[in-house]
Amino acid sequence: MPNLRIEKIKIEIEKTENKIADYTSKITELTRKLKEFKQMKIDLENEEIIALFRRERLTEDEFTALLRSQREKINTDDISDNELEDNFYDEE
Repeated sequence: MPNLRIEKIKIEIEKTENKIADYTSKITELTRKLKEFKQMKIDLENEEIIALFRRERLTEDEFTALLRSQREKINTDDISDNELEDNFYDEE
């Protein structure tokens, strides 16, 4: 005669293992989506930078100087991202 308590525990173990497998696959899928979204963000930011470069007809040296000046502002000022963006476009 099988022990019913053991059988119930075996069933609960199986259910729990199935839930873990399901959550693991969901986490994997969400991680993949997150990675895609981050790459999309980087691509759009790069497109924006290239558009600025072309629109302003900057030479490579001018563009490098502009980036350095913005980097220095970041390092020396404690400003928010919105203020940085405002400063960046004010120089155009």
